[in-house]
Amino acid sequence: MSLKGKVAFLTGGVGGIGQCITKNLLDSGVTVVLFDLNKAKGEETQKKLEAEYGKGKVHFISGSVTKKEDIEAAFKEAVDKYSRIDYMFNNAGIMDDAVWEAQIDINLYPQLYEKTGVKVIAFCPGLTETELLTAGNFGTMFQAFISQAPPEQRAKHPSQKPESIGVAIPKILQEASNGSIWVVEGGEPGYEISIPFYPEWKVQNA
Repeated sequence: MSLKGKVAFLTGGVGGIGQCITKNLLDSGVTVVLFDLNKAKGEETQKKLEAEYGKGKVHFISGSVTKKEDIEAAFKEAVDKYSRIDYMFNNAGIMDDAVWEAQIDINLYPQLYEKTGVKVIAFCPGLTETELLTAGNFGTMFQAFISQAPPEQRAKHPSQKPESIGVAIPKILQEASNGSIWVVEGGEPGYEISIPFYPEWKVQNA
């Protein structure tokens, strides 16, 4: 299945993992709508990518995933401009327990589509070197944890660059079935996993 001519809507698309996903989608011929709270960086990103891929290939919309009215307005703007949305990436996220309410609002609460008939794919990146692992309270705690972890433990969870995720996305979009779960970790190609039906996890009495 070719991705050329498709339209993707990506939240949190102007930095880290989102930026790498965007570039690889564009390389595959996908038009990308970026939805992010950082207006200045978003407009700068759109200008830079349009210079590389062509005018209209990237469209930035400023807004917050925690505000339903922002999401609805962004979807309307995207559909009005491109007539449809083929792929939806719920990528926005933060990691900072000091602002746990905002963390839940951004990471868990957004409901970006409610209609049926949408193919849903769960994409689970492994340890990825973005600002989420270095900034804020979580970054401080994580770096302290990593520095104290035994070498053999660190070896079990190798980190990867955001580019590894960006490269994996087009292939996953082409191959993934509805309801499938995919992992990209350690800079290796993405792979599908299967989670057993929960009765199989039942602990047998001794």
